[in-house]
Amino acid sequence: MPRIKVKGIKLNGNYMEVMVEGEDYTVMSPLLTYILQDPEVEFATFDMDHPLLRNITLKIRTKGKDPLKVLEDAINRILSDIGELENKLMPQLGVGNAEAEKGQ
Repeated sequence: MPRIKVKGIKLNGNYMEVMVEGEDYTVMSPLLTYILQDPEVEFATFDMDHPLLRNITLKIRTKGKDPLKVLEDAINRILSDIGELENKLMPQLGVGNAEAEKGQ
């Protein structure tokens, strides 16, 4: 499974920038949606250098909560929702979890 490549992190109190290489809107848009659901987030956005370069800078400013914790919480909620979707959808498609993991 490919991993996201983090090029750099700037962390200053309640503000963080994460530079990510090789990703685009497909990953960042849902992540941003989940980040913005946190009531401790004051501001969050991402910028893409150029669509062909696929370098993104994710920016998060909080009301005091650690921005890394905000990012971690958002990722965990995404993974939880994906797991729930898998558990509800795959049986309806006649595919068990073991078969889904094998890619069948």
